[in-house]
Amino acid sequence: MRDSEVKNAGQALAYSLDCQLATVTTMAQKKSTSKNEYSRQVSIAQKMLDWCVQFQVDIATTRGKDVLASGGNVEKWAAQYLPTK
Repeated sequence: MRDSEVKNAGQALAYSLDCQLATVTTMAQKKSTSKNEYSRQVSIAQKMLDWCVQFQVDIATTRGKDVLASGGNVEKWAAQYLPTK
């Protein structure tokens, strides 16, 4: 979803969720990042996803659909992007 496609509050929430999940993904891929900040960003994304589900916001064009398809847990979904040790 692109910001130019946003026409209502639900789409704004879906767009924001997609951006937040992109941030989580980027942070997960970094070798060095603050664990507290990463956890905070994951928590924000989880709350946004929960709101999208609660308010029946269409997230079909966002990364949120992938999170839901994998069980709805942002932290577990993002673990696939963590660098292997």
